[in-house]
Amino acid sequence: MSSKIEIICAGLGGQGVLFLGRTLATIMALTKRGNVVEFEFYSAEKRGNISIAEILYSKNGEDIFQTRVEKADYIILLHPKALIKTVRDTISSSTLIILNSSLKGYSISKSISCVKIPALELALKNSGTWRVMNMVMLGAFIELTRMMTISEVVAYLKKTMHGHAMLEANIKAVLAGYEYARNSLPSITRPNP
Repeated sequence: MSSKIEIICAGLGGQGVLFLGRTLATIMALTKRGNVVEFEFYSAEKRGNISIAEILYSKNGEDIFQTRVEKADYIILLHPKALIKTVRDTISSSTLIILNSSLKGYSISKSISCVKIPALELALKNSGTWRVMNMVMLGAFIELTRMMTISEVVAYLKKTMHGHAMLEANIKAVLAGYEYARNSLPSITRPNP
């Protein structure tokens, strides 16, 4: 089994994709033994166009020489429009897509492993705002992969967002996604990161 884990966070500008990617990569770098590289791709427009954060993580501290995700282990998909060719080309039979199921009218091929998370509904119910859907997805990712603990994520958010008006909403959203994945998705076979 490879000691490298490849992750893509994809969505539209304004959904917090880049914050999600940076948060995930930074926590991995601070709490795990290994190397982490994070790349961001986005258009010049601030909102509505495709945003992608790619994360490469070497569990054993091996150097990372590649500059893009080649074979995604995980794709956190906030919006279906972000499933563009460059993202689709990284999908393999072992890829797990963690999908924001709040958006209707699209589907993922049944041949691809996919977990659906109602991110919008969970964000609104638990935090009162749609702006933390990305953190709902992060919470679900944490529970599904067990690559880090929920306490590591909450501690990181408290440290980096100290005094920010959205701190409590982000924490509530991460916890909501984590609890949803833990309680509503019992049949998922969780990989050993």
